[in-house]
Amino acid sequence: MKITKKIWLLRICTVLYTAIFCIGCVATDGVLQDVYASSANTVLVKKTKADKNVIPDKYNTGAKGNLKKVKLGAVVGGIQFTAASGNTKNSLDFYYNNKQVKGKIIFKDYDFSEYPVVCYNSQKVEQKINVTFINCKFSYFATDRACTNVSYEFQKCTFKNFGGSNASFDRCKFGGSYNDGLNPFQKINVKNSFFCDLGSVKSDKVIHSDGTQIYGWKGITAKDILYKNCRFEIPQIAPKGSKAGVNACIMLQLEYSGAESIKFEDCILNGGGYSIYAHSISKKYPLKNIEFKNIQVGGAKTYGSIYPDVSSAVTFENAKETSTLYVGSVWKEKGKVHLSVTNDSCRKRKLLVITDQGKYSYTIPACPKGGQTDISQTYADMPFDQKIVIPQKCKYIICYDNTFSGAAEQIRFVNWQGKKVYLSQKENKNLYSKKNENITSGKCGEKIRYTLSKAGVLTLRGKGETYSYHSNKKTPWHKYSDLIKIVKVEKGITGLGNQLFKECGAIQQVSLPKKLQNIGDRTFYGAVFLKRVELQKKTKYNKSTSFSGKTIVIRK
Repeated sequence: MKITKKIWLLRICTVLYTAIFCIGCVATDGVLQDVYASSANTVLVKKTKADKNVIPDKYNTGAKGNLKKVKLGAVVGGIQFTAASGNTKNSLDFYYNNKQVKGKIIFKDYDFSEYPVVCYNSQKVEQKINVTFINCKFSYFATDRACTNVSYEFQKCTFKNFGGSNASFDRCKFGGSYNDGLNPFQKINVKNSFFCDLGSVKSDKVIHSDGTQIYGWKGITAKDILYKNCRFEIPQIAPKGSKAGVNACIMLQLEYSGAESIKFEDCILNGGGYSIYAHSISKKYPLKNIEFKNIQVGGAKTYGSIYPDVSSAVTFENAKETSTLYVGSVWKEKGKVHLSVTNDSCRKRKLLVITDQGKYSYTIPACPKGGQTDISQTYADMPFDQKIVIPQKCKYIICYDNTFSGAAEQIRFVNWQGKKVYLSQKENKNLYSKKNENITSGKCGEKIRYTLSKAGVLTLRGKGETYSYHSNKKTPWHKYSDLIKIVKVEKGITGLGNQLFKECGAIQQVSLPKKLQNIGDRTFYGAVFLKRVELQKKTKYNKSTSFSGKTIVIRK
């Protein structure tokens, strides 16, 4: 058969087009990496907040590597430390000693942990001094409670405890003892830092540990304190016979002075009796301008997320229960990809990792509920910073919480190649298309039924009043209460029974029908992150117990 020159040219062009299009594209189980352009059949993968502000974990915080040990009264980098307090502490003094120092001094790769470091006479120093520690380890470090001309900067340092003022911390790690991790007073800036494992060390003393405790001091207002992108993993774990215990992740309890201009932003909390205490023990010590913004609270607290007696000066913006896994450090080592994953929820969860080499799925154990750990469990037994190893040289990884199939949430994206990554429309649909499917459904009143979707929407439909519940009669959605984010009560329902949503701490939004007549006792009491609710003027409810103390009730 004779093939014309025109047909040959057409075939050659077709081959060249195919070759050019396929260069740089890898398709694996519906995953498409297109380095040139998107199409109607693809979806661009975008970075998440966790990619821009990497969550602190044990791999990316604290001192690492070989450190030079510092003895009592040593000279370090030309700076004299002095033995103090009966030869039990190392004193750093710029008034009687080291008088020539001014400007900035740096200590790098030192282990100071054999002796506590205390800073004396700083209030007498007239010259400006900045003391910077990089990749150093401490047991206890104390500065003046009031701000002085001496400031401190800590980068990738490890502490059992720090107390003082005029200091900044970046990628630092606090914990490993039964003491508070950090006691700030004035001008403290903490970012990208990790507070963990308090109470695991046996103590003969009755001590209540906090991730951070702010209590003020006589004549010194606690102020200008910021925590940003910090993580607190403080489950109530204690060895047998220990008298120490974990009190809170954040203890803002003013005992000696007032407090103002204190902010916690983009922080993850997990543990404590209540995870957050924020109140003053006396009207003499007022709180002013105290903010909690973008806060996630895990399931390891014993009693609740927020202590009920919270000060009216404390505001919460976008605070919620942890509802997904999260991934912190991601790195390559010996041709493999390593990642650190944590489960702060009390539900077994599934991690899905999509790469250019294929898909990988992992089951991450649930975090024990507060008060349900036993003396045999240690911090190492918790599902925190679990290392996952992908045995491939990947160009990118996309991590999802895929606990409920078809209702995934992207939690991390790392792209080493610098070229855009796309998913096929089919893969994208598989990830997200079933969010409205029901997990459970049933009856919660004589003529009322409920459905709970994978997206966390609980809908009540029917007529009349719901049932009431109590400790011996759990709600039918009891096993899924941690998933409920939105409650929709539809037209026709006239009453909500006692304790109907008491255990639903994740609720953030509620819609109620206009003809709702009655809300029972403790109906929404546990929904501490429900910021506001709108009620008709005729709707009856108990002002003290129907809602949590921070819910604003608006009458229409």
